[in-house]
Amino acid sequence: MHQKFIMTQPLVSVVIPNYNYGRFLSKTIESVLAQTYGNIEIIVVDDGSTDNSKELLRAFAAQIKVIRQKNQKVSRARNNGATESRGELIAFLDADDVWLPEKIEKQIKLFRKDPEIGLVHCGVVDIDIDGNPLAEHLDGMEGWVAHDMIRYRRSVILGGGSGVVVRRDLFEKVGGFDERLRVGEDWEFYFQVARFGKVGFVNEVLMKYRIHTNNSFANNPESVKRMDEDMMIAYEKIFSEPDDELRKIKNECYGRIHTVIAGSYFRIGDYRQFMHHALKALNYSPATITQFAGFPLRLIKRRLASMSASEQKKTA
Repeated sequence: MHQKFIMTQPLVSVVIPNYNYGRFLSKTIESVLAQTYGNIEIIVVDDGSTDNSKELLRAFAAQIKVIRQKNQKVSRARNNGATESRGELIAFLDADDVWLPEKIEKQIKLFRKDPEIGLVHCGVVDIDIDGNPLAEHLDGMEGWVAHDMIRYRRSVILGGGSGVVVRRDLFEKVGGFDERLRVGEDWEFYFQVARFGKVGFVNEVLMKYRIHTNNSFANNPESVKRMDEDMMIAYEKIFSEPDDELRKIKNECYGRIHTVIAGSYFRIGDYRQFMHHALKALNYSPATITQFAGFPLRLIKRRLASMSASEQKKTA
């Protein structure tokens, strides 16, 4: 039986991990102070910043609590902030992102509406480094979505580390963020929460996710390697649970994640690792063959484009 959770005007603890994001930090904090929901505490965990973050935080001294730690990465910062917080609900906000004023108020309404909800997320708009809008995302899911997450076929919970509000009892039940993970730590944490509580979704843009070089992984070889390592750790952890329903879909899920990782290696031109994960995917789930059918043609096109560019340089 799933625990019921009833609240009236709960305290929301907002945990902001920060590492050298002084150029964005003031706007991030101001977006929390501008929330239409009033019962909020703000905890900034400075993860060993060496920029001007310390000076910027002084301007908010009367309105926030600051925790300083040696650089221990984002999962430790989030966990330490949550441990020091007092709220029945915990919201996470990365120091380079921004909330719209009604975000928390509208998410709280869903918690009140359904006491089985354990986590609420919302629609997102990507912004560039200067705050200009890019793409909107409103394709989030709600309900019992854990199996949709582990199948890794579509967006489920939006907003990365900045879009969710989660019940404290479930944060503690799953042990917070897995501090071994450097990539996908928020995805793994949300999956664990989604096993024990329903997910709610506010189908409108309530946060801005900033895209810049420090958080872009797609064409970064080191980031792809970290994703490979960390997703394998996460999947091993998840499928070690004594859950018969999960076991039934294990091969499908492993086939899918190896397909995703193979595609990432293909994009950065590491064809040896691409083949390694493609074969793993096919071994777990032969149906993934359809996913790889177009890769030889894509490789030929890539090689031709490279040759053409090389010839143009020679004749220039």
